[in-house]
Amino acid sequence: MVQQYKLKGGFYFGTGSKTLYNVKEPHLLLDEYFDRVFNNRYVIIKPFSEEGIRGVILVVNFTKEYLEHLTREDFVIRDYSGNPCKRLLFKLCYINPRLVGKTETRFWDKMAASTSQFENEVQMQQHVFRTTNNHLQPITPLIYLHNIYDAEKSIHFLNMIYKCCSPEAQERLNPIFNYVQNYEINLGVILMEMRDGFSPVSSLQGNLNQEQAAMIGEVLNRLHKTCGITHGDLPQGNILIETQEE
Repeated sequence: MVQQYKLKGGFYFGTGSKTLYNVKEPHLLLDEYFDRVFNNRYVIIKPFSEEGIRGVILVVNFTKEYLEHLTREDFVIRDYSGNPCKRLLFKLCYINPRLVGKTETRFWDKMAASTSQFENEVQMQQHVFRTTNNHLQPITPLIYLHNIYDAEKSIHFLNMIYKCCSPEAQERLNPIFNYVQNYEINLGVILMEMRDGFSPVSSLQGNLNQEQAAMIGEVLNRLHKTCGITHGDLPQGNILIETQEE
């Protein structure tokens, strides 16, 4: 049942009017869906925040033409009300397949993590989402897909999304081809929800006001006390805030 992806507080993959049954596993349907989206250029990919030493975060915007032609029966990523979502987040992480344990290694001016460290990050985000979405306010985005691609599959994946990228996003991806080919780096890919109206704090004009700072403090308190996690990497690009509501 594909609508098992419908989670309270998060987006889901399915139809807006009925539940369909399919012999394929949900993750296989999602793979096929995103292959179709990228190969048909239904999206425009842009940089989301400043480039980090451990990877790149991109925002995937569905085109207006694509969204206008969707029906209630189309299998797409939808919000809790059944409306198709307009954008997603892509996180590309550098993975060194030779590392073991929770370790990192430097290459060029970047850092590559071990496979187990990447998988731990995914599991931690999934844990935080499940633990904190009781009131439709999860602290972290819902992860749709996550995978680690070897060198050959990484190049194929980069070529597939490259043609959907803006010039600025292509500039971010250009050196990654070199990393994969010459430094034996694999790509860890995390595809997650991105809600309308949210932007990184780093993109705001001026300083945070007291209410915004208090909300961030409350979220960190929930993260620490409810989930038992201390976040050790909180630049302003890692914090999303609703910018369309007063």
